[in-house]
Amino acid sequence: MFIPYETDAPVYHLPITTGALIATNVVMFVMTIVEPEYIKQWYLPFGELTPLRWVTSNLTHGDIFHLLGNMFGLWSFGLVVEGKVGALRMLAIVALIGLAEPAIVQVVMLGATTGGAIGFSGIVFGLMAICLIWAPENEMSCLMFLFIFYAITFDVTIYNMATILLILNFVGAVWSDRTITTEMLHLIGAVLGGGIGLAMLRQGWVECENWDIFSCIRGLNRMTEEERERELAKRPEHQEAEREKREERRRQREEESRHATEQVRAVLANGNAEAATKLYEAIKRRLPRWELPEPDLRRCIQTLHEQQRWEQSLPLMLACIRAYPANATVVQLKLAEVLLLKCGRPGQALRTLEQLAHTALPEALQQRTAKLVAAARQLREQNPYEVIEEW
Repeated sequence: MFIPYETDAPVYHLPITTGALIATNVVMFVMTIVEPEYIKQWYLPFGELTPLRWVTSNLTHGDIFHLLGNMFGLWSFGLVVEGKVGALRMLAIVALIGLAEPAIVQVVMLGATTGGAIGFSGIVFGLMAICLIWAPENEMSCLMFLFIFYAITFDVTIYNMATILLILNFVGAVWSDRTITTEMLHLIGAVLGGGIGLAMLRQGWVECENWDIFSCIRGLNRMTEEERERELAKRPEHQEAEREKREERRRQREEESRHATEQVRAVLANGNAEAATKLYEAIKRRLPRWELPEPDLRRCIQTLHEQQRWEQSLPLMLACIRAYPANATVVQLKLAEVLLLKCGRPGQALRTLEQLAHTALPEALQQRTAKLVAAARQLREQNPYEVIEEW
């Protein structure tokens, strides 16, 4: 017996529904221990139609090992599914599988006079089938019991684990002479889950980032962004969709950039350069490709200098030099001047000035540069232990 308990699949939503379902199953199990008669009231009887038990039978377990096996499976596969679609859609998926499977079983077994079913395993197999479609090459960490008190752990891809379990259950279902077996219940859940997972993928209701089973078959998950775009460009059915996605991303970036610029301008208009700088740095962490327009960036630097906030102006001057190199000479000189005269960093100032050595400067700027270089060298000799950063 082996039990999955952890996955390396990316998780974008907290497992709220998964955790709530585990808690509910545990509570229901404790209730059956306190009052064993509840099992008779909650199990799914064959030969009848009992819609209320389509719910309760999923939450009922025969013993602690039955419960633990299903809850480990629910945690691992639920983490992947809910991590991609969120709590509400996860709840809807579980409800669809959990209601459809017992309904199908009771309809098929209407002629039976004995027998029944309990357990969450049909839903677990449904979630496993969804994971097989959405994240086949992600790995599961599993616990295998070799003896009662001895177990080992190992990692296996969702594809390999799901394939093995489906084959074993298929063989078990075919081998049995009964109409409905545990293996058949598992397979019904897997078929339902697979259908849901496939439909959601095709409708674009889940983002698998080219790690779904179809993308993995085509090798898109192993390609670079450029290789992937070239491969998709060969497929006419993807061209228009990809173009629309790129255009939408471009519009979104433009809107985010416009809004970010307006935010900084609004703060800067109040003369609060320190707050504008902090806002600028926060936005840059969130939107690395965004940059404040050069006039606004220079205005922010100038305001910081007027308020004698020299250290705070350094990152902005560096950003201005890198983003707008065509007009960077004056800013570089000012940066060197601030480093030398205001921040006491002659070595760093000298490194900045050396970058101007091969730049054609007007005579006035050449004289200014020469004076700064001479002063920086003199002060550098007095402080040879200054740490020089690579800018």
